[in-house]
Amino acid sequence: MVKRNNKGQFVKGSKSMGGRPKGSFAIQKYVASISNNLEDYIDILDKLVRNTETKLPDKISCLKELLDRGAGRTTQAIHQTGDLSITVGLPEDIDDNI
Repeated sequence: MVKRNNKGQFVKGSKSMGGRPKGSFAIQKYVASISNNLEDYIDILDKLVRNTETKLPDKISCLKELLDRGAGRTTQAIHQTGDLSITVGLPEDIDDNI
């Protein structure tokens, strides 16, 4: 059983399965230490796309990233058919948790 405090937060050492793994910020810190300039990374992606030795799937990934950053991601439409029922409510024992 995962332990939580009175604010609903995980208690230290409760072994929450969905918690962030230790060292997960290490990659972010490493990337930031190389450069804080996003233009540097865009230049790298551009060079990879133009390189004749870069494989096609890698070029497509680079182009996708460049286009997402330059033109923005496209809006995704979601089409719903049939009945849709949404129930919003609070647990009946809400007074016990306040």
